[in-house]
Amino acid sequence: MYGGSAPTLYESLRDDPYSPIDLGEEHYLKEYNCKNGIEVAQIYIDKYFTSYSGVAEFIKKQKKFAHRNGFIWTLIKRKRRLPNINSHNYKDVSYCERLAVNACIQGSAADITNSAQLRIAADKRLEELGSFMILQIHDEIVLEADEDAVEETINICQRYMSHPFGDNVELNVAMESEADFGDNYAEAK
Repeated sequence: MYGGSAPTLYESLRDDPYSPIDLGEEHYLKEYNCKNGIEVAQIYIDKYFTSYSGVAEFIKKQKKFAHRNGFIWTLIKRKRRLPNINSHNYKDVSYCERLAVNACIQGSAADITNSAQLRIAADKRLEELGSFMILQIHDEIVLEADEDAVEETINICQRYMSHPFGDNVELNVAMESEADFGDNYAEAK
């Protein structure tokens, strides 16, 4: 929603292999009094930004900052340079503007996961329990633990995931983490 156009939203919903939605179907066109599915998609986008006005403001600020500075920051001040943000080529500018928003969000998510991962890896209690990290997938950290240590392992890891930068660093939003377990990754998922 934060980087795509109405045609992009229309096509991605229509072509979704798992749950296709064709906003060009007659009932959508009648309901929204539109000529085609792209117009319906634009209404969806407009409603989204009306409902979540803070998102629109965030996007506007990110783009403005990127144009002014040629880069953006993640949550922990990692820098993503955007050398073509002020190009004369519209496609370059559009791409960089999408990156300005996405890199901040995705980069900050990576900052959070990586920080929690480092804190988990350094925790000696997990080592004493015989628990160890085996994999990280996006915002998930997978550990292996003995059955009798699962509950304590989960408690330790959830604390780090909920406070990825330590107890002394307050974030603007509460970080929630979920945990599950199983005999293998598919069962835990």
